Amino acid sequence: MVKNVFVIIHGPLEEDFLEKNLNAIHKQLSNAKVLISTYKKDADKIQGLLKKFNFSARDNIQVLGCDDVFNPGFFNINRQINLVNAALKVVDENAFVIKVRMDQTINFKSLMRMVKTFSTDVKDKLITTNCYTRADRWYHPSDMLLAGDYKVLRDYYPEDFFRETHMDNILLIRELVKNNHEKDFYNYWPESRLFTNFVKKRGDVIFESNEDSLEKLKKYVFVINSWDISLKWKKFLKGWIPVLPYTFKMAPFKDGPEEDAYNFKASDLNAVPSKTKESIFIRLSKIYFKTGMYHFNPLFFSYRTFLLRVGRKVFDISLKFIPPIFHHTLVTIGRKLYYAIK
Repeated sequence: MVKNVFVIIHGPLEEDFLEKNLNAIHKQLSNAKVLISTYKKDADKIQGLLKKFNFSARDNIQVLGCDDVFNPGFFNINRQINLVNAALKVVDENAFVIKVRMDQTINFKSLMRMVKTFSTDVKDKLITTNCYTRADRWYHPSDMLLAGDYKVLRDYYPEDFFRETHMDNILLIRELVKNNHEKDFYNYWPESRLFTNFVKKRGDVIFESNEDSLEKLKKYVFVINSWDISLKWKKFLKGWIPVLPYTFKMAPFKDGPEEDAYNFKASDLNAVPSKTKESIFIRLSKIYFKTGMYHFNPLFFSYRTFLLRVGRKVFDISLKFIPPIFHHTLVTIGRKLYYAIK
């Protein structure tokens, strides 16, 4: 039974999800110590919110106000390192650590139940979720939720920042593509860079192959399906349902490689509580992404943009059936309506 638990909540302030996390921890993991690692500009606001949420009297919640970094790094990797390291400096060395972002929440009781059930399998491993542990990229475990013994998290996050800027990586990837670079671009994703550094810290060697990537993930990571711990993210359907593993094409960089993005199932890498449940959720996920339903995520869906696109399509079609003599008048009216809506 894990007794000494620290929960690290990191990132810029997300008031609604911070409240959800604190309530969940209070009900499901009441003895845990909570470290809220954020920026100085948000620290005072959070102290005020703790009073508002009636958590200010609890001595097991600590707010850490941090300066932002001069170089955020590629995909803000240094920002993550900065905030998590600030919290790890306060964590007991014999503790079990759970790291969540400020804009996501989980069922902490379910996570600890999984840790107990698979205690032998998770020993000395980095615990993460299938969302978004990428199967199409080498050495790419998700860093949204991370858990494990203090030593595991301490080895995973380097003490020093990476020197590259985001622009450095963009220009380098563009140059590699122009020169027909065909190997995986794993060194340029923050998750892969953190994980390969972790593997090296453990005294192992990276051989740069699909086979080695899979072997290293199985050896050093324990993956939990998002629905088994109810991992919810504000950017995924406003956190109404657990995050689903995605399947779609993406090109993260202009002039960069196009990727067939997809995630591992937890059962691809380790044991799971129920393969039947996993199969059901994987099918739901494929329907959601392959039908294009994800485009209607309410957090990003713009009714104004939608109306403009539909209106433009209707207008273009209608011109085929209206005499040319009226086209100029219709274009003038259409342009005025377009900019009025926009």
